[in-house]
Amino acid sequence: SAGRTLTLEKCRELAIQNNKELKISGEKIKMAGYEKNAAFTKYFPQLSATGAYMWNQKDINLLDMGALGASIGGALGPIAQLPVFGKLMEGVDDLQHLDIQNIWVGSVSLVQPVFMGGKIINYNQITKYAKQLAESMNDQQLQDVICKTDETYWQVISLVNKKKLADAYVDLLRKTDHDMTAMIKVKLNEAEMAQTKVDNGLALSRMLLAQICGLPLEDPLVLADEDIESFLTEPSVTAADVNEAFMNRNELKSLDLATKIYK
Repeated sequence: SAGRTLTLEKCRELAIQNNKELKISGEKIKMAGYEKNAAFTKYFPQLSATGAYMWNQKDINLLDMGALGASIGGALGPIAQLPVFGKLMEGVDDLQHLDIQNIWVGSVSLVQPVFMGGKIINYNQITKYAKQLAESMNDQQLQDVICKTDETYWQVISLVNKKKLADAYVDLLRKTDHDMTAMIKVKLNEAEMAQTKVDNGLALSRMLLAQICGLPLEDPLVLADEDIESFLTEPSVTAADVNEAFMNRNELKSLDLATKIYK
């Protein structure tokens, strides 16, 4: 009785927040969305660019200008002493000198898909259906979590009231124990056994609800509706449209989407 008090809505909220399967299905929706976005990019051209730079310490000389100048000078004799000859040799030196200290290389490529036999269109359709399928399965998982939470919640409420009835019954039999000792002992044993079963069932149900809600099993739980003294005995009558119910079934939606993907 000293534990936290949980309403039905709070139990649903905790169950949704701490359900691992629901988190996994949510991540699958994100993955399907990313896959769908990636498929859409196949319609656009792919542009890429590369570049490289290399630095060399020295340049390249195709000729040995010292040996060439000496050879030509020896052949020409006094003519090699003229200024014109020196300028000519400088021009030759410039022509055979290759500057490779700084080398730059770059390239740009553009690839545009023209026709791939409808693969891009079909790939986009498949990723679209896959995302819808992931969302449908996530909705189904969410409904399952809420349904299981509600079922366990009201199971605890039911057992709480059964415990009250069993406790009251035990108290009544204890008060009349002096008058009907022999008969009451038998009934008392039966009532105590029922009380033990209810206590065990209530403890297990509270632990199950705590597990569903992602709470520590050792923490006592108090449900907001445990103090309800009376319940409705006449169920409300509601009309249901069978066709509408089938149209909103997530299992059928999932099968329809899977069929589309298969086609």
